[in-house]
Amino acid sequence: MSGGTEEGRIGSPAPRIEDPRLLTGRGRYVADLTAPHLAHAAFLRSTVPHARITVDASAARTAPGVVAIFTAADLAGTLGQVSFDASIPGMTQLVHTALADDRVRLVGDPVAMVVAESRYLAEDALELIEVRYDELPPVPDVATALDPAAPALYDVAPGNVPYHDTARYGDVDGAFRRADRVIGRTLRQHRYMAAPGGSFGSKWGITRQDLLVCAAAVRTGRPVRWIEDRRENLLVGGHARDESLHVEAAVRADGTLLGLRARLVMDVGAYSVIPMNPAFFTLALRLLIPGPYRVPAYDFEVKTVCTNKGPYVAYRGPWAVETWAREVLLDIIAGELGLAPEEIRRRNLVTPAEQPYRTAAGWRLDGTRAPATLDRALELADLPRFRAEQRRARERGEVLGFGLATFIEPSPGGPEFLAMSGGGKETARVRVEPTGEVSLFTSQIPHGQGHETTLAQVVAAEFGLPYTAVRVVHGDTDATPFSMVGTGGSRSATFGSGAAARAARAVRDQVLRLASGMLGAPPEELELGGGRVFVRERPATGLTMVQLAGMVSLAPAYLPPDTPTELAATATHDGADGGFAQATHCCWVRVDPGTGQVGITRYLVVEDCGSMINPAVVEGQIRGGTAQGLGGVLHERLHYDEEARPLTGTLRDYLLPTAADVPPIEIVHLGPEPGAGPPDYRGVGEGGAICAPPAITNALSDALGIEITQQSVTPSFVLAALRKAGATPADLLDR
Repeated sequence: MSGGTEEGRIGSPAPRIEDPRLLTGRGRYVADLTAPHLAHAAFLRSTVPHARITVDASAARTAPGVVAIFTAADLAGTLGQVSFDASIPGMTQLVHTALADDRVRLVGDPVAMVVAESRYLAEDALELIEVRYDELPPVPDVATALDPAAPALYDVAPGNVPYHDTARYGDVDGAFRRADRVIGRTLRQHRYMAAPGGSFGSKWGITRQDLLVCAAAVRTGRPVRWIEDRRENLLVGGHARDESLHVEAAVRADGTLLGLRARLVMDVGAYSVIPMNPAFFTLALRLLIPGPYRVPAYDFEVKTVCTNKGPYVAYRGPWAVETWAREVLLDIIAGELGLAPEEIRRRNLVTPAEQPYRTAAGWRLDGTRAPATLDRALELADLPRFRAEQRRARERGEVLGFGLATFIEPSPGGPEFLAMSGGGKETARVRVEPTGEVSLFTSQIPHGQGHETTLAQVVAAEFGLPYTAVRVVHGDTDATPFSMVGTGGSRSATFGSGAAARAARAVRDQVLRLASGMLGAPPEELELGGGRVFVRERPATGLTMVQLAGMVSLAPAYLPPDTPTELAATATHDGADGGFAQATHCCWVRVDPGTGQVGITRYLVVEDCGSMINPAVVEGQIRGGTAQGLGGVLHERLHYDEEARPLTGTLRDYLLPTAADVPPIEIVHLGPEPGAGPPDYRGVGEGGAICAPPAITNALSDALGIEITQQSVTPSFVLAALRKAGATPADLLDR
């Protein structure tokens, strides 16, 4: 579909509207907000991971500049216990207070809050608060937490397991009896986080600090601001991943998959961040473990486990362990059966001819082209040439490797998948202003994705306006529609654009009806374009949008009978007609066997996300997600010691990829097939972060000639893995 004017038409890489503002330092952030009588909050945080506590804040209450000091007892009657009922069967609500009352459960637990005239004065007062810690045995990891002798972090969750569930699909036992081989591994994805910087911040959650700042504003009668510092963010800003997935595959000797068994254990830390309990993420994960492959039978078990670590939150592709574990296991299966990694995928991917295909998990897979992304990627990769180069490189003392991964992402996944994973909807409002410009009010809140551009392009297409004539209003809860989710789950392209387009079409119909009465021509004979409504056969006969909007706003009494008295509409989109994005990622690596350093020499993505509103924005999302996935494998990791004390307190300890670490990323779009029907916008925001880790891991396994069953692959891991396997750099080069 093309729409709007030539500049900014749908499908064009129109320059982003927001970029000049952001790149010239005129962006507006929380720290830029000010208000009369603004006060500042700071938090006293636990220095131990697990203890009973008593708090004495009396000496701090008279400190200079202090407006108020709050402990858990001080907030009685203002802020109650924190919980959110997601109504997930088998889940226990872990109710707690915003400020720790008699017990702390992690280093960084907020114990007291000071509100003062400045952040400096607030932090000075924190030093006067006395906390007595009667330490309890720490629960640093899942193994300790599941030990019957371990203390329970919550009395309501004995054994430290707040959620346990199982599901079985098809004849799993029969599949494993018929198998020629059963191949399984335990695959571990380590703990890392959405470190703010480059728009990789966490979202989709209300933290305890958020609630406390609001409560402080109510109690003091003053606006209160809190700006999280880096150490606070690393401690309690929100962690993710940290899962162990034991997967067994029943396979024939030719590589055909007959069934899967999956056992997931998720370390969810000490607290849930409302409204998304970690158990929710496992619902999507359970549905997606078979991915785009033919898996006739499958069973699944999940446990979430509490430890003395930071809270578990939504992170780009929160179900990503399913793709990583599956794609790594496929390479392992291929190796054991003597098949090429690409061949085992070809033999098991669901083809378009088989669709609609009923997955083992019970939902319909339709309209996906994962095999096409694999075929095109292999064509561009030219593997025979690389394998020859790989052999020659070893003779020169260089170690090269190639890996790939294929995945599908529900974006949003179709009606059956949506029903099983919780559903959703999005509302938007469109209004023609007296100036003739158009305003879109959306609950999508961008933080780097380009919504001000892409949503403007969608609305402009309905009115034949330049996309710069559409104002996208977001982040103002007085004006925008309510949404429980907002931006997240790759929903903007489908839900956000769908709602915007529906609302814009409703207003477009109003414009045509109004113009029809004023021009004396039926609506079907009118066209919109260039900021005008005109008679198709008589283009000179028409009215500008400014004239129409002016009549509605300034002279409604003079409007023709039975014509709209406003040019505004609200619409909701449930995403039920949306499908799946899919991609194949290919990664080439060079490993230094002496130092363990890994360099990515080439990276290729072949993707299909349906129609693209703005290819430049799509590619930015893919590259950003891929960089994030690269960071997760080669750089980022949150470390705790055996006493559950965090060891990554600064960015000197928690390493993030820089521009120097991220290679050029080649992107090839398959796009919709000719005659595929109306525009099909699918989300693409999470794909890079989901598919990059297995592609990189598989490339490293290929380079080193060893199985890699954990996602964190640092130089020290590479060297340790070689030593553990009994290999030396010389052995590796002589292979």
